[in-house]
Amino acid sequence: MKSHLLLLAVLLWASTSGAQQSGQATPAPKEGWDTSTSTTLSLGQMSFNSNWAAGGVNMLSANGNVDLAVNHLTGIDGSAKTAFVNTIKLNYGIQKPEGFSVQKSVDDLKVSSMLAYRLKKDLLFGGDALYIGATMSLFTQVAPGYILSYVDDTGQTAYYGTAPNISNPNTGATISPRKGLKVSNFMSPGYVWTRVGLRYLSQLGGQDAIFFQVAPLAMKQTYVLDSDIRLTKENARDPVFLSNFDIYGTRGKKLKTTAGSAIDFELKMPLSLVAPALQNITLVTANVFFFSFKDPGLDMLSTFVLQGQINQYISANLMTNIIYNENTDTDLSQTGSQTGFQVMGNFGVGLTLKF
Repeated sequence: MKSHLLLLAVLLWASTSGAQQSGQATPAPKEGWDTSTSTTLSLGQMSFNSNWAAGGVNMLSANGNVDLAVNHLTGIDGSAKTAFVNTIKLNYGIQKPEGFSVQKSVDDLKVSSMLAYRLKKDLLFGGDALYIGATMSLFTQVAPGYILSYVDDTGQTAYYGTAPNISNPNTGATISPRKGLKVSNFMSPGYVWTRVGLRYLSQLGGQDAIFFQVAPLAMKQTYVLDSDIRLTKENARDPVFLSNFDIYGTRGKKLKTTAGSAIDFELKMPLSLVAPALQNITLVTANVFFFSFKDPGLDMLSTFVLQGQINQYISANLMTNIIYNENTDTDLSQTGSQTGFQVMGNFGVGLTLKF
């Protein structure tokens, strides 16, 4: 509970600290060092009286976003000659159903750093450029995540910690029925993707809009630092444990490194270009595709966001995260490793401040 409130307090402080400057328009990129921050805080409540026949649970919710950018650009003349771009994106939310403990509803931390040198500008048309450089990205979460229920051998829904002698398969510790089985934490898993290659940049309306990067050389590192989630050495040597509880495919190791190739595609497009009625809505998508050299397969991390600006301070966001990772077990209730698309959606309306 304390950790949830601390995270939201940080997000709230970030929002209020920029209130005096929030009325100013976001400045254009400038020569040298430049920083910018955008924060959003959304609050929600659902309540039902005792006569509500369709049923429901009273619930309070809160969600916060912080986007921080620290960049260094040189040689700006339509497109930068050299670019050192760093971003931190944190999306965190909690919910409190009546009669239950506080739960996190969304938890997503992304850190990216890119260093690039422009080889040629106006390559296909005015406003585009070709760069060579390197990109490093970190994808993880900031708080523990739990699974509360599972499907037992009879096909019925069962809950962790409610039946006797249910314990964490990795540590042997008794599972709390109020929390469930821990399956994630900070850097558990954590993914660090490093890519070196060519990056194409194009602009729409004077703003960077299309990024496409091909990296013949790439490296993916998977971290599982929490011992409650990672297999012990003894369990990793057991084929049954390895098959059923090696959630992130590290075989009991804190770090697994894989070499391969990668493709990045990012798009930021005002939908007013498609229809004038969509004047204040922007589509933002970021996608990373990784192809392993050793074990041919595809890993994918994608984010799709529709950003709608209601007025200077109020905005609405519809976000979808999609993950496909062939080394992640997406269904612990079934024997062996189950792989599939992981999809998370989040919608919020709240106060947005930029400074």
